[in-house]
Amino acid sequence: EFIEFCGGLGTYVPTRHLKHFSGGLDTSSYHADGTFAISWIDENIYSDGHTGHLFSHSMVLFHTVPLMPSGINNRKRHVGNDNVHIVYVEDVNSLGSGISIHDITEGNTGDKQVSVVSGEFGFVTIFVLPLIEGNMMNVTVKIRSRLDTKISSALCHLVGTSIVSKSNISTFVRQLAMRADLACRSTLQDRLGNFSNWQERL
Repeated sequence: EFIEFCGGLGTYVPTRHLKHFSGGLDTSSYHADGTFAISWIDENIYSDGHTGHLFSHSMVLFHTVPLMPSGINNRKRHVGNDNVHIVYVEDVNSLGSGISIHDITEGNTGDKQVSVVSGEFGFVTIFVLPLIEGNMMNVTVKIRSRLDTKISSALCHLVGTSIVSKSNISTFVRQLAMRADLACRSTLQDRLGNFSNWQERL
């Protein structure tokens, strides 16, 4: 189910083909961050008409831990700097790290998320759990505890639980993650000022 879920988030792409946007992953022949990554590109692809290059309005690269080589430093270097974490729970008995199923499914007030990945980021965590019966999935969104008031209030609308069919789960989670990341970036930009390269060059 996890492989199917990931395949719905995007397309498995060789990391060496990620020349325009790699999300920080190594695109060399060394494959330091794995051989494949999951990438999603908006279906509205267009050409500039002159160079033959194709363009899209949106692209998402998922830092997918099981596709990365083992070694916590390599993985954490990428995932620890992501605003949004997606945690797919195949077996609730193997959560580990002091996380219980109660931590995920209860207390959706937003201030009760346990830390899944340590670091300065990880403001939003999306937990995806298969339900025992039927073709439905539980999607629970939590925000990081002890955020300052402005960030917390900007993200609290994302907090909650949804029940989604397995056939729609990947699309739902991808769209939710994109909106959560946009909310995080917008809030941080308001707080810290412009931080993307193209804006700094203006």
